Amino acid sequence: MFGRSREHELVLAEHSGWIAKLRDAVHADEQRLRMLERQVSALEGHLAELMKLYEKLDAQLAEVRADLIRLSSKVDVIAGVGT
Repeated sequence: MFGRSREHELVLAEHSGWIAKLRDAVHADEQRLRMLERQVSALEGHLAELMKLYEKLDAQLAEVRADLIRLSSKVDVIAGVGT
């Protein structure tokens, strides 16, 4: 009976060690996940800012394109192109 109790204690001690290692691994993974979530959140913020800049640039490019078309047509009229 004494031997069986000692075996039981050894098994419990071994299992306790495994559980502690597993708990530590889960804790480390949770920390990594939180860090990754913060990085993804920061990336989303940067992408939102880039989209705002893109929209402004797109509007400005459309204005420049319209101005170039208008100026080109004036030059064509002045030069007498197409007559």
